[in-house]
Amino acid sequence: MLYCLVLELAEGGTIADYLAKTRRAWSEARAKREIIALLRLLDQLHGGGATHRDITPMNIFVTGRGTLKLGDFGIARHEVPGNRVSADAFNPAFVTRGHLAEVHRNWLAVDDVFQMGQLLAMLLRGSAEAKVSAAAVRSLTCDPRLKAIIMRAIGPRSRRYANAYEMLEALLGDDDPTPLRVASLAGKTVAFAGHLSIKRFDAEVMVLQAGGEVARTVNRKVDVLVQGGQPRGGRKGLKLMQAQRLSEQGHPLVIIGEREFRRLARRAAR
Repeated sequence: MLYCLVLELAEGGTIADYLAKTRRAWSEARAKREIIALLRLLDQLHGGGATHRDITPMNIFVTGRGTLKLGDFGIARHEVPGNRVSADAFNPAFVTRGHLAEVHRNWLAVDDVFQMGQLLAMLLRGSAEAKVSAAAVRSLTCDPRLKAIIMRAIGPRSRRYANAYEMLEALLGDDDPTPLRVASLAGKTVAFAGHLSIKRFDAEVMVLQAGGEVARTVNRKVDVLVQGGQPRGGRKGLKLMQAQRLSEQGHPLVIIGEREFRRLARRAAR
């Protein structure tokens, strides 16, 4: 019996090879489109409590249509609650001085964000030969807002986007400045309704990691209902109707959307 792994063909090789061959900077539109697609994938990873740890030009592949694919998950790791992933494996050419000097002893989602910021800058520069400095970002011929996003992504660890979702929102122009209606998920019982952009299991894990509990039904023990997308036609689901009925009866239940939920989960992960 013969066992085989069938993988997608990346005719363009790695992005390092591709940029060295073409010697051309990517347009803002193309670079943003591909980075947004990669961030959506990385968001699934971060949402499940894992980090990639090796997002380098040698691990980003180019298909025949010029689409970027993230590969080599060999050192990706899941974070166990209370036990963060050690920074014990990485490519020294694509990390910060904090990792090289062993100041940062753990690998966090913000470190994946640093590498995504580097990748975006490399595409706009048209070269993946070395890390991109802050000075080099300032010299890029692109929109000032895009420069600001890159600067934050590759800047000091404490000021970076907390994870892929936060950087994705910034690139989409959806970063939400509105106040949170719930201070924290810690000690809260949370239920979910509607379609989420991540797997329901991963969302439930995020609640547990934030110190909350998950309820499968809406009852008087529930403090927060996270309402995802509703079906076409605007029909309310059973859980949403139950939550609204409890609120009308005076039960202190807060209904929030996925964006606010993700902001609360990110806050707990910092």
